[in-house]
Amino acid sequence: MDDERLNRGGKLDHYPPEELRTLFNDNYLERIKSGEIQEVVMRGAGRHPSLYAAQEPHCTESQQVSYIDPTTGQEVARAHRYLRPDGMLGASGLPDPKRVFLNGVWYRIIKRKHPG
Repeated sequence: MDDERLNRGGKLDHYPPEELRTLFNDNYLERIKSGEIQEVVMRGAGRHPSLYAAQEPHCTESQQVSYIDPTTGQEVARAHRYLRPDGMLGASGLPDPKRVFLNGVWYRIIKRKHPG
């Protein structure tokens, strides 16, 4: 979803990753865990990350997940996660949000520029 599409669904604001995680965790994490918010794997099913870089077990999947509010059919968040073969989430054990929709505003991560 590009910035233009995000703006059609509300304002767009950029946040540091730590603050975006707090927004996601405080507003959606328990609803996701309870099944109230639906998870849709957008890409990555069957895609394995670099074992060395990710430091995850063999056959862990690197996934982009869209979280949908079934009462509206609208996406409320998107995150990356490592899904281990045993069904547990890798890395921090939580999804890593990339965008969160809350109160009519899409919050996205401030992208850090790489020196180059």
